[in-house]
Amino acid sequence: MKNRIFYLIAFLVFLMLEILIGRYAGGFIRYSLGDVIVIPTLYCLIRIFTSALKKTLPFLIFIFACFVEFMQYIGICDILHIPQGSILRIIIGTTGLWSDIICYAAGMIIIYLYVIFSKEEKNHV
Repeated sequence: MKNRIFYLIAFLVFLMLEILIGRYAGGFIRYSLGDVIVIPTLYCLIRIFTSALKKTLPFLIFIFACFVEFMQYIGICDILHIPQGSILRIIIGTTGLWSDIICYAAGMIIIYLYVIFSKEEKNHV
């Protein structure tokens, strides 16, 4: 239960960071750091509900992020006629970029290193 509370708090902190970055930041912080933080945010969200797949979860989230990026690249919002300015369109995004995938990979590596070196993982090995 203690771990779930930790991940809930971490998720809320990362989510607030993402919202603040999306709302107020520009340049490198918005277009790179925001994408790096996406992976830890999703990791914490999932870990609230499950402790399974600790070591593979960062990679699975990265694959999911790449899939979303591909959907952006092919214009899924336009294909599905999702209205401009809608929350769903903002969440999905509309521009697929290779640089985003590199940022997602950085986020994946950060989370993977956290998993490998955290006390929680050492207690289960």
